[in-house]
Amino acid sequence: MKQEITTSIKTIMSDRWLAGLIVFNVIFAIIVVIVLAAHIKPRETQVITQYSAFGITSLYRDYWYTLWFYALLEVVAVVGHSILAVKLVKLERRHLGLALAWGTIGFSAILLLLALPILRIASFG
Repeated sequence: MKQEITTSIKTIMSDRWLAGLIVFNVIFAIIVVIVLAAHIKPRETQVITQYSAFGITSLYRDYWYTLWFYALLEVVAVVGHSILAVKLVKLERRHLGLALAWGTIGFSAILLLLALPILRIASFG
């Protein structure tokens, strides 16, 4: 296990593009989590946590702490995609690993764009 981690770190450090994208993904994820955390406000009543155009009601209510799952989704996606990108580079699929790292940036931006309106609606109560 220790040898696997060591070879993965060497792989990341030898590829500047991959290392830069992973660092950027981590920094962007920290920013997204901070922005989302700043918009979450604890309440005693249930708040709107989900929007769907396909259900009976378009706005679904739940407890305020379920809004933290947006931040958790961001963390899990960045960590998982970074590990998968390093694994792809080790398997000599560098272009696919870099594309996954770029796609993670897009995923994070879309997550932020979709979660912020829901958090704003939830702050109204």
